[in-house]
Amino acid sequence: MWNISQSCYGFGNTAIRCYPECFSQGTADVVVVEGDMPNIFGHVLLCGGDDYFHVAGPGGTSVLTLSSLGYRVYLSNSGKQELTRHVLAIPNPLGAQQRLEYRIANPSWDYHRLTHNCSHFVRDILHAGGVSDAWFSRFPIFMKG
Repeated sequence: MWNISQSCYGFGNTAIRCYPECFSQGTADVVVVEGDMPNIFGHVLLCGGDDYFHVAGPGGTSVLTLSSLGYRVYLSNSGKQELTRHVLAIPNPLGAQQRLEYRIANPSWDYHRLTHNCSHFVRDILHAGGVSDAWFSRFPIFMKG
């Protein structure tokens, strides 16, 4: 049974580690769900393998993780809907894996709404995996910051 922690800003368990198979297929899903007010832009999660990773909430420093079941519970309990899902090729899966493990081991994200937010977290991991800035420039949610 998964224990899904809930706050007004995020759902998930504090990530302890990410498993090597997270990016072993050379792909990851960028998932955008509806945001909480006053966030009208949405919330971004990174899905690698069967695990979802995200950061949430003002002052939040930990990487949160959800299983596939936990993600469905998160959507249901929060009343959110998945808005879009993009499957991306990860040219350097080991780089993405190592960056995610670093973020998990060093919980110092210091989340803010406009900078250091959920989209910046996902961008950081994917950039380490070799995903180019050109991909991110197509989506306003991935504004530079």
